[in-house]
Amino acid sequence: MTAAFFAWSDAFAVGHQELDADHRRLVASIADIAAAVHERRPRDELQPLLKGLKLLAEVHFQRENAVLLEIAGGAVESEEGRVQTQAYLEAVGAAALDAHAEQHAMALEQLAAMIAALDSGATEPAKLCLDLKDWFLEHATVHDAHLKSIFQLA
Repeated sequence: MTAAFFAWSDAFAVGHQELDADHRRLVASIADIAAAVHERRPRDELQPLLKGLKLLAEVHFQRENAVLLEIAGGAVESEEGRVQTQAYLEAVGAAALDAHAEQHAMALEQLAAMIAALDSGATEPAKLCLDLKDWFLEHATVHDAHLKSIFQLA
């Protein structure tokens, strides 16, 4: 495993400046952890890096949830009540806001479990790096894949 273990790819972008910046920071954090593992730093030196990753993930998920809620709140009012454009309905439907927020909570639980497994000795640092990479890829390329079309409409 080298320092180039994990690098940014435009495939991780969703088309929202702040969320894409968050994704870049998450990738960089995982790469920093992988570099520390490659350098065979002691586990206690990994802890600040892991705490930093966890904080970045928490902030990112909160921001992403807030952005999606803001989009969902963008309905137009009319005399007959709330009127929504077809594009808005498609965007909100694609977002599945509740399910997306639940996935964020599960992702944070997964991250905490991975860190705890390292702390307890149940997993090796190299395995943790692979798990962190897979964890981010699932978030960015599976769960956030539909966000690109939403941000094009917003």
